[in-house]
Amino acid sequence: MRSEKVLRIQVEMIKYAYDIECFKNLFTASFVNVEDEKDIHIFYVGLGVENGTEFKKFLRNEMTLIGYNNHSYDDPMLRFFMTYRGEKLTADLFEYPRS
Repeated sequence: MRSEKVLRIQVEMIKYAYDIECFKNLFTASFVNVEDEKDIHIFYVGLGVENGTEFKKFLRNEMTLIGYNNHSYDDPMLRFFMTYRGEKLTADLFEYPRS
């Protein structure tokens, strides 16, 4: 039997501390690289500005997200945002945790 070497490369993902806030007319998400304070990403939808496309593109990157209360609020909000197909995003995001 031939012996084969398996090369395992472990790539460490970028770690971002993040927070989400949501009002009826504004949704914000902020991400700060915990190892490079200059690597900051802020996204918002509402008040006449919509950079949701860039936000979705950012979220498709492999990364580790670190947050406070993120399992019960922020993570579900991100999933809702990524799969949303409606027309009133900020209002629907605002109501989502209450439904």
